[in-house]
Amino acid sequence: MNRSIKSVSLLAAAFMLAGCANTGSEDIISGNPFEETEPSVTDEYEEAFGKYQIGSIKYSNYNAEGGSVIEYSGGDIELSFDTDTSGNPYDVEMGYMAFINGVPQQLSLNGGERGELVRFSQAPNKSDKVTLSISPAVTEELSAEGMLQLKLMSIFNPSYKPSGSIMGFGNAHTGQSFLEYDIKVNSPLQQAEKLTAITEYESILINDEIIRQYGIKKLESGSPTSVIIKEAGAGNGEQLTLKDGKAGAELLIYGSETYKYRVYVYVDNNRVRFNGCDYLETEVKSGYLNVLELELDNITEGDIVYAVAVSENSETGSMAVRKSESVVVISR
Repeated sequence: MNRSIKSVSLLAAAFMLAGCANTGSEDIISGNPFEETEPSVTDEYEEAFGKYQIGSIKYSNYNAEGGSVIEYSGGDIELSFDTDTSGNPYDVEMGYMAFINGVPQQLSLNGGERGELVRFSQAPNKSDKVTLSISPAVTEELSAEGMLQLKLMSIFNPSYKPSGSIMGFGNAHTGQSFLEYDIKVNSPLQQAEKLTAITEYESILINDEIIRQYGIKKLESGSPTSVIIKEAGAGNGEQLTLKDGKAGAELLIYGSETYKYRVYVYVDNNRVRFNGCDYLETEVKSGYLNVLELELDNITEGDIVYAVAVSENSETGSMAVRKSESVVVISR
């Protein structure tokens, strides 16, 4: 029988502000994944699940070309920082994504292969220096803008995949805003591929019945935006059921921040088209739940699905990049 195990102890990220443009985090994840689980924890569970739950990376010495406002005059934008894994019992892997005004960016890590997600693994009790190189590109409608906004997100242990009898994620795949900068455009940026948007979705006034129906949390004043992918008609779990090569799902987004978001969907850490388009364009309004019936084709058992929402109009320093919990595709 497959078991879905979720950690009950997750250390909230601490954010450090440098001026009002660049923000960083430290002590990303920490917790005991086996609290409130079955009493017997075997080596198999530790190897398959437990070692992906506990760990931290301490960041320091952030450096961006141009300082707190990046003066862009051509070429790549380079961001560097130091990493420290003192006290960790296991290797820690961290992945990074970057967006400019909501547009996904190609980046490389320490001169490696370019992609929309780059990652590195660091052994316990080590210090290292990481350099992210971003090839900035924007869509045609943004090409005349003189100031742009760069947002980065980090993902903890993004290569983890549930296996065997363990079908949960716990702390693995936790994503959060990482760094933000303003970009002063002194030289034209590359033109990104044209992305098509879904603009029609259902917006529902949240009440107790809706909270029960969709399995969402009650909205509190100041609640950050939440983005969720869940099986249609089911609770807010960690699995999607495969039927005839498709997985029926609902994409939910709500919160008290009145921001406009681009929401992207990823399968096995690769951005994919859904419902015939590249992203959902949606405006979050306090007290409302935005719902899209998600159509995902060419899905196979074991695929991992998640969503990332990136604000288009939030102020720098708001850290308005949100990742859903990951879900795994299963067949019954």
